[in-house]
Amino acid sequence: SASPLAKNRPPEPGLAVNGRRAPHGSRIQVKPGALVLLSADDGTDPDGHGLLTPMLEAEDGRGGRKGSLTLEAPEDGDLEVRLSLRDSHGALGLARVVLTTTALTSPTPPGAGEPTEDCDSAGRAVLWGALAVLLLGAALVFLGRRRRV
Repeated sequence: SASPLAKNRPPEPGLAVNGRRAPHGSRIQVKPGALVLLSADDGTDPDGHGLLTPMLEAEDGRGGRKGSLTLEAPEDGDLEVRLSLRDSHGALGLARVVLTTTALTSPTPPGAGEPTEDCDSAGRAVLWGALAVLLLGAALVFLGRRRRV
């Protein structure tokens, strides 16, 4: 008796946001109006079939049949981006992420998206504080040497 044909399983698309892998269904916080690079990243097919050209498309219609898409993040709210990837035998795999300018209640996946303005401000404050301590230390050393002479 003949064995039944194995079912063609869908490919598993990989989606990257600003060069970092983004898990399917994740919400990624970005700065309002920031440029965001999305790219099809290392999709695989569990059956070993060849992969066809991926299609990246934002919910507002931007995108198309290409491996990467650069778009401007929304000024306020969310923007869903979908990646579809078909194998050479017709099976379709889908992945999606949501770019959001709204504060997240759960942490953003490590390394995904861009730092918010608060992160930038805190980093600058730490650098300026360290610089002030170094300058003060240098001044005290200089004054201490000057008194000994």
